Amino acid sequence: MCEHHFLPFYGFFHTGYYCAEGYNHKSLMNSIVHFYGFKLQVHERMTRQIAETLSPLVGGDVIVVAEAGHTCMISRGIEKFGSSTATIAVLGQ
Repeated sequence: MCEHHFLPFYGFFHTGYYCAEGYNHKSLMNSIVHFYGFKLQVHERMTRQIAETLSPLVGGDVIVVAEAGHTCMISRGIEKFGSSTATIAVLGQ
């Protein structure tokens, strides 16, 4: 939910990481995304927070790409139907 307009945004998060231990962190990543996604939030900050939370858990090297459609872009302002915004956070090497 966008903290600026109190309208939802929805989309997909793509994560990539290098983990020397070989663990699969899928359920952990889903929990982190849901934790930050259920707050009043802005898209850019949420992408960064997910990367910063995931990074120490997988050894530091992580990339998070967030693609989302913003209801505020459809219902007000530029009224662009079908538009989406992508943000990227990269931590580590």
